[in-house]
Amino acid sequence: MSDILVVKTAALAPWIEGRYGLITGCGEEIAALVEREHEFLPRPDMELDPGYRQIIPYVAVTRGGEVFATRRLSAGGEARLHGKLSLGVGGHIERGDDETREGILMRALEREVAEEVGVERVVSLAPSITQVIADLGLGDTLVAVDQYSQGIEGVPEDVLTFDIMTPDAEQIIALDPDLVLLSGMTLSDGSDPLAQLTELGICVAYVPSSESIDAILEDNLFIGEILGNPEGAQALNDRLTEAIEALRVETETPRRVYFEISPAPYLYSFGTGTFLNEMIALLGGVNIFADQTGWLSVSEEAVIAADPEIIFTSAEWAEDPVGEILARDGWADVTAVREGAVYLIDEDAASQPNHRIVLALEEMAEAFADQ
Repeated sequence: MSDILVVKTAALAPWIEGRYGLITGCGEEIAALVEREHEFLPRPDMELDPGYRQIIPYVAVTRGGEVFATRRLSAGGEARLHGKLSLGVGGHIERGDDETREGILMRALEREVAEEVGVERVVSLAPSITQVIADLGLGDTLVAVDQYSQGIEGVPEDVLTFDIMTPDAEQIIALDPDLVLLSGMTLSDGSDPLAQLTELGICVAYVPSSESIDAILEDNLFIGEILGNPEGAQALNDRLTEAIEALRVETETPRRVYFEISPAPYLYSFGTGTFLNEMIALLGGVNIFADQTGWLSVSEEAVIAADPEIIFTSAEWAEDPVGEILARDGWADVTAVREGAVYLIDEDAASQPNHRIVLALEEMAEAFADQ
């Protein structure tokens, strides 16, 4: 392997070792492999031995000395740099009349971040991420989204959609994206359905589902950075933090709160280590399951025994979720039920970890004010 030039990235390097360490197709450095042995698989009609090998030039993305993705220099002399580290951007660089193939590789890698062609073709496979992209005013960059992102304002109506759990890698490759963004939902079964993309040098960034408000703010900045609009992301964050401070309540007598994500008979809620738990606390409440961690299946007996003073439900998909709680057998003596303190919270705002949690926060604050 011959390294012609190594260029440190200014944009993604701060993120690599932190929350977004699973980024593939992009790394800390960009290196040019001018020559590399590559197994050439001949077509059936070609009169070549099956084991024929040839030397062809590549652009490679490396991290810690390990090659994560490569992009072949085309026969026509163009360097297609999918996943180039600056801002995850791609672009074409035309080869000069007397320029060697090594020369164009060097020139491609020497381009400054400010001179790059921006990310123009994005695939987003999580509604929380799609919402950020749309609110950054970059919805027109989306060439495909997951099925739950349909209907988000700012997303093109005719955009291609994929199943969030089983996206079709070949169809995504055919879209020639500059960047693919996904959350833990796509990787939840332990496999990576998009491994083929990184093998082709397409930049794929994994954004974990945020467990805290600080992580949501960090995610916004990350998405804004790689899409070339960090100022817009900071503006989204500023509006969220300002709302939080305006709604924050200090009290020595926090009210007991139960937040129901899924209704009976399969009650689902959460403990600490979640942004919703933080939201309850900053409004002057205490989550009745704060002694547990993460997202939880809970029992009716546990809720009744904790006697919440306020009940929230985000199960908008259920028929009359508030009425169903108020009418549950055995719940009549629960303080929140007895006093009618059961409130419906916007499902998307409460479930998607992005700056729009402020809408759920405002609805919850109104409920606290009623008591």
